[in-house]
Amino acid sequence: MTQRFHCPDLFAFVAAIALTVPSLPIAQESYFIPSNAITPAPVVAGCPTFAPRIVMTGVTDAEFNEEKDILEANAMRPVSISAARDPETGVPLFDIIAVEDEFGEPLDWGMVAGLNRVSVNSTLTLLQVRPTSIDAYVSEDGQRLYAISWVNDGTNTEFSVGVTLDQLQQDNDTHTSMGLRPVWIDGFHNGENTRYSAIWVDDG
Repeated sequence: MTQRFHCPDLFAFVAAIALTVPSLPIAQESYFIPSNAITPAPVVAGCPTFAPRIVMTGVTDAEFNEEKDILEANAMRPVSISAARDPETGVPLFDIIAVEDEFGEPLDWGMVAGLNRVSVNSTLTLLQVRPTSIDAYVSEDGQRLYAISWVNDGTNTEFSVGVTLDQLQQDNDTHTSMGLRPVWIDGFHNGENTRYSAIWVDDG
C-alpha cells in the first residue's frame, strides 16, 4: 500500500497516520488521482498552484519516456508522480501531474522511474536539484523501486529515501531546526516492512 501526503502541518501526526495505513484491508493501488475525482491542483514546493496543468493516468513503463517527451514539447514539467502496481496484472502504472510555468524548459526539470534507493540518492545528489516527488512501488519481479521528479529552481532542499519511521522523525527534526518544512511524505508498506521518503524545502 502506498500513501502520500502534501503540505503537512504536523509532521509527526501525518507520519503516524501513514504508519497505520498497512493495517487497512485495501489492495495496493494509488489513491492520489482517482479516475472519478476532480483533478487536484499540483504542488510547487508543497503548495497549490493554479497554472495550466495536465494529468496523465495509468502510464506504463513503456509509455513513461513518451509522456516525458510530450511534456518537454509543451514546456511543462511534472510536479507529482504517483506509482503503483495494477492489482490484476502486477504491471507498474504511473499517474503524473504536470504544470506549465517558468521552469518548464527541458533542462530545468526531469523525471525517471525504475531507480533503486541508492540510485535515487546518487541521482539527486549529483544533479543538485530539488525533488518534487519520490514515490516507491514494486516492480513486476518484486523489487522495490522509485519514480522521481525534480526541478532546477534553486530552492534549498533536503530529502530522505526509504528510511524507517524513527529515521524519518530524526531527519525531520534536523531539517526543520534549520528552517525547512516538509512538502512530501511517501509511506510504502510491503509485507512487514514500512519505509518512508520525504522532501523538505526552504522556500521562505
